[in-house]
Amino acid sequence: MEHIPNLNQYKGGIVAGVSGGPDSMVLLSKLASCYCDKLIVAHVNYRKRGIESDADEKMVRDYCTSCGIPFLCSYFDEDYYSDKIASKNFHEKARVWRYSFFEKIRKGFGCNWIMTAHHKDDLYETMLFSLFRLQHAAPQRVMEMERGVLVRPLLKTDKSEILSFADINDIPYRIDDSNSENRYTRNAVRNKLVPLLREHFYGWEKAIDHHAELSLRASEAVNFALRCILVDFRENEAIFASDFHKAGVELQKQLIASWMEMVKPGCSKQAVTNRLMQYLHTIDSGKGFDLGAGLRLEKQGEFFVLYEVKVLNQ
Repeated sequence: MEHIPNLNQYKGGIVAGVSGGPDSMVLLSKLASCYCDKLIVAHVNYRKRGIESDADEKMVRDYCTSCGIPFLCSYFDEDYYSDKIASKNFHEKARVWRYSFFEKIRKGFGCNWIMTAHHKDDLYETMLFSLFRLQHAAPQRVMEMERGVLVRPLLKTDKSEILSFADINDIPYRIDDSNSENRYTRNAVRNKLVPLLREHFYGWEKAIDHHAELSLRASEAVNFALRCILVDFRENEAIFASDFHKAGVELQKQLIASWMEMVKPGCSKQAVTNRLMQYLHTIDSGKGFDLGAGLRLEKQGEFFVLYEVKVLNQ
């Protein structure tokens, strides 16, 4: 686990998202053994697997109790999003719920960071998934170890190394059998496409690494451009409308995605980004639009203002 950064550099408290799988349990064990500041564990029970979902929750809760770590659980309500998110995809709704829950805890308990257990295999799968799904969208963004308040300490660590570490150190974890079902596109990428690449395209991971590095450099440039046009407007992050409209269309798309991640980590999905892009070119001063994913856009004079709407009762 040599690629994990020094976790004690993240001062001011951490909210750790822990599902109960090997990745998040290894992250939790690392935090429990070496992190010296405030630590809170956040778990989402999606109630999709009956007693198995409840068993995941119990295992994480019991582990936290044994370590003296505060544990908070949210129970996912898919019907809540029936009229709030255009997407009918379960994973999209679950993602919005999960990150809203994490952010609610972070702000409520005065923590500075959210940590998740995404690892190197997740990075590869996400980039492959995004490459094949990309249609008339902004240039591809890549997972970063740090983006705003969100930190992914395991992002440079292979899944096999995580499993080995968990087994050697007797770290408890549970396996979600639904991950082997290929009815979800992402699972099919993991279970079918990745093994095919490994069999027929030796070194394909290096090509993905190179592409990720190029995407990361582009993302850093976009973040710099965003900081140049951001202003503090009534305690919200806003941008000058005139500065935004000076940018080309492709840069505007990237600025929007970075802006959304800054306001609410984990919410910059394509459908929401497209709506925001549309409204930025049509909205009149004094008007506002709910974008979904708990975000609202308003135009106040010469400023575009984007902020999180407190809607979830978790």
